[in-house]
Amino acid sequence: MSDGNVKLDLENARGTSKALKSGAENVKGVVSDVGKELENVLWLGKAAESFREMWVNQFGGELNKQSELMRHYSAQLNDYANDQQAIMDRTVK
Repeated sequence: MSDGNVKLDLENARGTSKALKSGAENVKGVVSDVGKELENVLWLGKAAESFREMWVNQFGGELNKQSELMRHYSAQLNDYANDQQAIMDRTVK
């Protein structure tokens, strides 16, 4: 049973925060790389235009949104760890 105190494994939280941030950067890189590859594909016509438009406005856009959410949660988790560290530091003094 919990004693009512909230405890956070700082090392684990910061590691997870770093992994989320790194993952977000990887997703953004994939979106950029695929976008560049699509620009270089020799493909003309309505199907090509439609696919590229879907990539930019739907698929790539959605992945970029998810990347930003990952960054947000990374920062939030890091903030929680910093808050917990500050509480622990005050308690020790």
